[in-house]
Amino acid sequence: MTFYHHSFCHSLCQATKAQRGAALVVALIVMAVLALLTMSSLDMLTVNVQISGNHERELKASYIADAGIEDAIDRLRDDPNWNAGLTNVEFPTGSGNTYTVTIDNSGYPLIVITSTGTVPNFQRSLEVQVKITGSSSPYKATTIYWKEI
Repeated sequence: MTFYHHSFCHSLCQATKAQRGAALVVALIVMAVLALLTMSSLDMLTVNVQISGNHERELKASYIADAGIEDAIDRLRDDPNWNAGLTNVEFPTGSGNTYTVTIDNSGYPLIVITSTGTVPNFQRSLEVQVKITGSSSPYKATTIYWKEI
């Protein structure tokens, strides 16, 4: 009976060691899969942060181009013959963001205004046609079309 008991214990101990080894392998595989999922998630997060930053700069450039259009319309309402345009106007002041505006009034009273807003690494341009009417300042400016170019 001692031999049988010893043999049974020996078999049981070997089975327990084999199970521990299998559990270790399974644990390592699970850890490797979790590590890959974590790295993949971090990579996706980094890409999404970059996309968000690009979208923000793109919107800022559009808004700054829009500010250039509004500045030009205000000037045209004061003087419909104004065609000097604007170059690298910082908006808002101290931001480093700029707009540049060109004016084509060859078809007066229809005037085409083009404005390009610039922020670091991004530019957006808008084109607007306005019709100037009235006999004195402030003249009326009616928007005919407004588009992104």
